[in-house]
Parts: sequence; structure tokens; C-alpha cells
Amino acid sequence: MLADRWVCSVARLQRWRTVGEGPPYLKIVGKVLYRLKDIEAYEEASLVQKVI
Repeated sequence: MLADRWVCSVARLQRWRTVGEGPPYLKIVGKVLYRLKDIEAYEEASLVQKVI
């Protein structure tokens, strides 16, 4: 479950979907699913590198 992976609430993921934030998702027969490649791409794009 993505909420477990990111240690966040399911409600946060629901809010993100509502406002168009977070990784792309699929909705199949009323069930929200995230593809691993989309999760990993979102994580990579969100990577912050400290510049000294």
C-alpha cells in the first residue's frame, strides 16, 4: 500500500488525487491503483539534493 510505503495517511493520498497532486493512478472498478513505475518516477522527480 502506498500510504505504508510513504508513511502517510490514506486521506492524504485521497486529497492529493482530488487536487491533482501525487503520482498518476488507475481507477478500475472503483478501486484506486498505483503502478510501481509511476510511484518510482514520482519519487525520483521529488528527490531533493542539497547544494553546498
